[in-house]
Amino acid sequence: MKNMFREAKSKVMLIFAIGLALVISGAVVFTQAQEEFPFHPNCNYTSTPLMLGWNESFDGSNRQTYCLWSNNTFWIDQPVFKNFGGQWFTNAPADLWTTLLLTEKGNVRNVEVRIEYYAPSYNGVCIPQSINYGSGLYNSPELFLIANHQNGFHETATFDDALLWVNNIMSCDQWNTINVPVSSLQNDFGSSFSGQSKTIKTFGFEMSNIYIRDVKIIGSEQTIDLW
Repeated sequence: MKNMFREAKSKVMLIFAIGLALVISGAVVFTQAQEEFPFHPNCNYTSTPLMLGWNESFDGSNRQTYCLWSNNTFWIDQPVFKNFGGQWFTNAPADLWTTLLLTEKGNVRNVEVRIEYYAPSYNGVCIPQSINYGSGLYNSPELFLIANHQNGFHETATFDDALLWVNNIMSCDQWNTINVPVSSLQNDFGSSFSGQSKTIKTFGFEMSNIYIRDVKIIGSEQTIDLW
């Protein structure tokens, strides 16, 4: 009788130990998943883009930095401040851009711009979605830019370009894809660039505190992998 009791007790203890191990294991897996793409990751930062062929413009404060998080993913970093309304914001409008050459037989209206991104929340706030209480503007502007010139997005260039604010279609804490046609982009300050243009020669974006991978320009006859 005592032996049967000991055997039953041993089985109960074994089941409890296995269950506890599974719970702990699950907790570890969950924690790792939550911390896989942290805000301001611990990696080697540089003041200029790490990716060959990419350039930076309009960062006079030199606040935007970059790190290669993995072989196919990089992180764009900016310090976060708090405004008078208690909202988090960024204030370095730095453009990240590269040159390419995509030509369409007709026009580029249906050419697609695609970026896969991960925007981690900051103290529980999805900053790309945050709108300033006073101005009605986004606290951290996120946008795409394209142009039909080869000079790049820098202070001395005169170019024809178009842009698209993407804050309103962004979300946080998961990988997402922004996939938009050129026809969705709007001319910038009277630029003559439009969907009727036949070429795209420069692509850029102004995004911060975000992981980026799989950047593509997709035309009717060719796909250009920019990253």
